[in-house]
This record gives sequence, C-alpha cells and structure tokens, in this order.
Amino acid sequence: GECTAAKIMSAKHDAISECELVEELLCSLLGLETAHFTLGNGDEFKVTSSPEAPLISVAAKVLPTCTNYLRVQSFTLSYSQYGCGLVSHAVCLAIEELLKEYLLLVCQLEQHCLQEKLTIQKIWFYIQPMRETLHTLQQITHQIQKQKCYGGEMLNLIYSIYLERSGDVKAQNVCLLLLHKGCGPYFKMLEEWLLEGQTTDPYHEFMITRIVEEESLYQYQLEEKNVLGLLGDLKKEILHSGTFFRVIQSMKRRSNLLFDSSVKNSKETEACLSQRTQLVLDLSFTTKQEVFSQQINSVYAYSSQHLFELLKTYKLTDTICALKDLFLSAKGDVFATFMELSKGELRKRAAEIQPHLLQKYFDTALQASSCSSSVSTCLNNISCYLTSTSLSEQLRSLSHIPEKFCEFTQQTGPECLLLNCSIPWPLSLFINNDQLAKYQVIFRHNFHYKHVLQLLTDFWYQHQQMKGYIIPALTPSFALRAKMLHFVQTFMHCNINGAIEATWNQFILEIEKCNSVDHFISLHDNFLDTCLKRTLLAEEPELFQALDKVTSICSIFANYGMRFIQTISQENENDLAQIISKLTEDEDYAKKPASQLRRLASIEISEHQSTKLHADIRYATTIQKFEDSFNRYIQTLLSSLGKTGEFHSFTANLDFNRFYSKNEL
Repeated sequence: GECTAAKIMSAKHDAISECELVEELLCSLLGLETAHFTLGNGDEFKVTSSPEAPLISVAAKVLPTCTNYLRVQSFTLSYSQYGCGLVSHAVCLAIEELLKEYLLLVCQLEQHCLQEKLTIQKIWFYIQPMRETLHTLQQITHQIQKQKCYGGEMLNLIYSIYLERSGDVKAQNVCLLLLHKGCGPYFKMLEEWLLEGQTTDPYHEFMITRIVEEESLYQYQLEEKNVLGLLGDLKKEILHSGTFFRVIQSMKRRSNLLFDSSVKNSKETEACLSQRTQLVLDLSFTTKQEVFSQQINSVYAYSSQHLFELLKTYKLTDTICALKDLFLSAKGDVFATFMELSKGELRKRAAEIQPHLLQKYFDTALQASSCSSSVSTCLNNISCYLTSTSLSEQLRSLSHIPEKFCEFTQQTGPECLLLNCSIPWPLSLFINNDQLAKYQVIFRHNFHYKHVLQLLTDFWYQHQQMKGYIIPALTPSFALRAKMLHFVQTFMHCNINGAIEATWNQFILEIEKCNSVDHFISLHDNFLDTCLKRTLLAEEPELFQALDKVTSICSIFANYGMRFIQTISQENENDLAQIISKLTEDEDYAKKPASQLRRLASIEISEHQSTKLHADIRYATTIQKFEDSFNRYIQTLLSSLGKTGEFHSFTANLDFNRFYSKNEL
C-alpha cells in the first residue's frame, strides 16, 4: 500500500513539474527570463535547474528559438531608429511581420496551455515551422550587424544569403520577403533618379552619390557598395540616364528664366525642351535581371537621344568645328598672322616675354582671320598664356589644364605657349577639361613645329640674300638647311593632312549618324585619341624623345645659322661700301654703271669670305657636327617608327630616296 501511494505522489510531482516548465517555456518564447530558463552571455537562454532528464532535454531544444527571437527583436529595435535609413526601416517592418506570426503561434500555444492540453513535446512540434524562420532571420540580422550594413549594401547582403541557400526553400522565402519590402524605398529612389535626375537620399543608402556641388557631367558618381547585385551590369546606364535627365531639367529651368534668343534654332530648342517624357517605370524586386534591363535600357536610350537632340540645337557641331579651327590648325591664317606679329616676342626666353603683348597679337590675328566669326560665336574667353609645364609633362597628365606660371627655366616662348578657351553651357558638360587638354597638347605640338618651320624659312630667306656672294664654304649649311626644311615640311604635312584631317573627316561622318550623347562622347574621345596616336604623341616615350631631339637640333641650327649669316652680311655691307668707294676713285671704273661696280665688289668680297671661312676650321667643324647629329637623330627616329609598324606614309616621304637607310651610322 505504501509503495502504491509513493508512485501516485511521484506521478503528481512529475505532472506539476512539466506544467511549470511549459508555462516558463512559453514565457521564454516571448524573450522573458524564468526560474528555470535564464539569459547568459550574448542574450542566450540556458537551463539553470535540473528537472527530470527527459523533460529538460526536450526543453533545451526549444531554447535556441527563444534566443533567436530575442536577438531578432533586438535587431528590429536597433535598426528601426531614425538615423538607420529607409531601407533598414523597410527590412525591419518585414521582419516584424514574421515576428507577428511567431507571436500569434505563441498565443495559440498559451491557449492550449490554459486548456491543459499542452506539453513540452507538443511545443517542440508546433514551433518547427517558425523555428527555421527565426533561425534564418537571426543569421541574416547577425551578418548585418557584424558588417554594419545599411541601404543597398544591406540588400546585397540579404541577396547573397538568398543565393547561398539555394537548397533551402523556406530560407529563400524569408530572404525574398525581406528583399521585396526592403527594395521598396530603394526602387523609389531609383525611379526618381532615372526619370528626374534627382535623389532624395538623406541616409546615403542609394547607389548614386553627389561628389561636387558644381553642376557638371561628373557631379554624381556610383557608390559601389550600394549598387544592387542585380543592377551591376546596368549601373553605367543608370548613372548616365539620371545625369542626362538632370541636365535636361536644368536646361528647362534656365530656359524658363530667360531663353537665350541668340541660340541657333531657338524655336526648335524650345520645342525640344517642352517635350514631356512618357516613360513610366514599375520597378519591384525580382530575381529576373531581364525585367530591369528592359526598363532601364529604354529610359537610358530615351534620355541620351533626347539630350543629344537638344545639344544639336545649341550648336554642338559648330562648336566642335570651332575647336578644330582654333586648336588643330584648320585655319592656318590665324597662326601665320600671329607668328609673324609675335616673332620678336616668341624668340625671347620665356621669362623675358610680355604675356599681354602675346594676347594682343593673338586677338589681332584672330579678328583678321577667316574663322573669326565662327570661333568667337561658339567659344568664350579665348586666351593664350605661358606655362612652365612642358609638353611631355602635360602628356603624362592629360586630366588637367596647366596653369599660368611666372617663373620659367630655360624654355623658349613657343615651348611655353598655351592656348585656352571656355565652352558655353550646356556643351561644357560634354566637352570637358580632359578633352580640352588633348586639344591643347595637339596645338602645342603643331605650334612648336610651325615655329621651327618659321625659323628654317627665315634662314632660307637669309640664304637667298647671300646669293649675290659666291661663297662655296656655305654650301654645307645650305644643304643641311634644305634637309631640315624637308623633314619639318614632311612631318607637318603628314601631321595635319595625313593624320588630323583624315581622322576629322571620318569623325564628322560618324557624328552625322550619331543619335545619343554617350555615342557622341565616345566618338569625340576616340577622335582625339586617334589624333594623339597618329601625331606620335600617344606612342612610346622613346619615340617622342627622338622626335623632340630632331626638332631641337633644327631649331638650334637655324638660330646659329641666322646669327652667322647676319654677321657675314654686316661685314659684307661694310666691305662693299669701302670697295665701291675705292673703285670709283679709279677713272676707268668711275665711268662704269653702279650695278657693275657692285658686282665687282661682290666678287672680291666672296673671294675674301671664302678664304676666311676655309681658314676657319671651327665653322666647318660646327656645321659637320650639326649634320652628324641631325642624321643620327633622324635614323633613331626612323628606327623607332619602324618598330611600331605604323606611320608608313611619314617614313616613306622622309626617306623617299633611301638616303638615311643607305647611310646608317
């Protein structure tokens, strides 16, 4: 009898213990501590007492779900704060929807408990669906907190977890729910950017961020960490579409304030500006990238084409032609006049040149040129100034325009001269400083050769004045000058006619077929890069150095030769007057015409000068050194050109009779 009573009391004790554990377990499922289940480090529930082993083993299986709920709830409280951003708020709302389902399940379990129909084993059975959901949510929120993600970066993290759980359908469904909700504010910002060129992103969650306040084509850039993985291949189109619409909106605002009646085809411009986009976007999260591609590409194509049509009404083609006339020597009369007017200044050292005189000469030359009207209409603030940045240094940093400097080394005027201008808005957004720097480099390159050609031409003119004197010793100088003239003229012809003009003609044909802004920018960049390459400016440094050495020796020789001829001419004029005076004292010669007397005096001077020059070994040695250096540099240049496998036209014209090839040093 006593044994039976003991068994009955033990059974009652077990029943009471399980009922208590059920009630405490329901509290723990809500994140509350109890007598038997308390929180340890890291908000993790653990068992603090030792009930019967079967009960505790089952209860211990439920505790991780309690821990996951508490951690997920803590995440929603933390990331729902004001400063966490709209995407975080949307993700937290999606999580709270899942937590509501979980709380509803707990309420149902509590109802069963009140009816004394609930056991620990049943709790374990009923929470199975939500257990996996909470486990997935805890993993997602833990990664977000660990990496401190917000905005697009948070969405990318959730999407990466979605891809990793490719075999877990329930986990993927949880990720999809969070992505659908979280992408709502993100896609709202995306639609605003694509259709209006504006961003409302106070928490820096979006993929587009402003980097400068000044209005330009590069005012915004991509924030790579916030670019959605599904939009990675479309990020360029997204950036450009919004940028183009922003420019269009800016053009509309300016035209509403004051429409510029001087703009060509102003009625056409007003008509283009008055057009309203009929594009409608309906962006929502989907794993099918083609859905995004179709909508975004249509917006991109429309914005690029519409803006290009607008730019054409703002004289885009005329402006490009004006840049070519000004920088690429298309209208040679500008620089022929300028070089003639500024000859005295440009042949000084850079530190001795007066910049205001150069600007005055250039303005005069431009006003008298055939392109004065077109250039002045399309370009603003045309100026020339001196810079201490050499051509080779500017080639290495084509991303900026050299500034004015007051201190110079031993550079000459033509080496320091720089031409600059400003492009009217809105064309200045699409013809940027990078492109303008390339125009400047080509101009400096061509202008330097024009200057060397002018020196050699002046030297040739002095040689013509010396033809009255028969001085055989000057023959090597005449021959070397002729070879240098042939080199410079050949290079200038191939540079301007063979390279720039041919590339320009192809560029103009392609522009006529162009129908989008990006295509135009690509064509323009390609045109300038091709010009740089075909004028030997974008090749290997050794090739440019070889070319520079040839032009340097030509310049030095021309200056030396002109100084020498001027000295001889002055001596000849003095001697000529003395000899004619002596001849007129003789009665036989006094009756002869002045021209004959001058001829006789010239013969005597020629014999004297020839004897003097033949006796002067230094002069012959100097001329021979110039010729040896010139031939050596030419052969180095030809060898460098031969390695590239290009520029056949230039090498064929320069070495047309195989002179340099047959006389290699």
